Amino acid sequence: MKIRFLMLVILGGITSFIIYSCSLTQGTISIHKDTICSNYTDVNTLEVKLIHAMTQKYSDKQLDAINTGTRTRFTQPTAQQPEKGDSEAIWFDLETLKAFIYHIENEAKKHPQKPAQSKDLGIRIYYASYPDSTHWGNYTNLPGTGNHQLTNDYSERHTLIMVPTIRRDGIEFDFNPLDYNTYYDGMDLTGIYSLVSSSAFLALTGTPSSGSTGAQNHGKLYPPLGDTGNAF
Repeated sequence: MKIRFLMLVILGGITSFIIYSCSLTQGTISIHKDTICSNYTDVNTLEVKLIHAMTQKYSDKQLDAINTGTRTRFTQPTAQQPEKGDSEAIWFDLETLKAFIYHIENEAKKHPQKPAQSKDLGIRIYYASYPDSTHWGNYTNLPGTGNHQLTNDYSERHTLIMVPTIRRDGIEFDFNPLDYNTYYDGMDLTGIYSLVSSSAFLALTGTPSSGSTGAQNHGKLYPPLGDTGNAF
């Protein structure tokens, strides 16, 4: 009887430890009785040959058109902007991506009337291009001036911008988790989200600097960086 009781105590202790450890390592949190899931059992995979085929197709078609087109700076190198071709890849560290997703879920679940469910949240990825180096001074999230080496390297190069989305009535709207006014009908592009607005927005792109508090800016472009480590 004592042995059985001791085994139950030990088993209970181990179970409690596992649950506690999981909560620490997985970062599970509950807000408004809704839990952010941080454990997924299914693993998504792609065939290696498909990855090769798709990246090669991009290099042969879209990238080649950019690098050989007469309207791009990549065919007219200068001392400040030597020819390296447009970007083929963007690298983000895992913690940056995890933090970005966490903040989308965390902020969306704080809505006082209708906390968003994780199943209704998403990320839209926009293809984008950095401004000409002469205009970088207009943006607090972009470092340097026209003479800054980083500015010259990133100028006009292809990048990505990740924007949070929320599903309403079957439509995925771009929204700002920091602004409850965007939770139902998306963003009013004539107000604080207009073309000339400097308002902070929870988004992610591929420049190695940070500016306004509502935006995260991390990542590395290849090129201008070398392709050491790139498999595709």
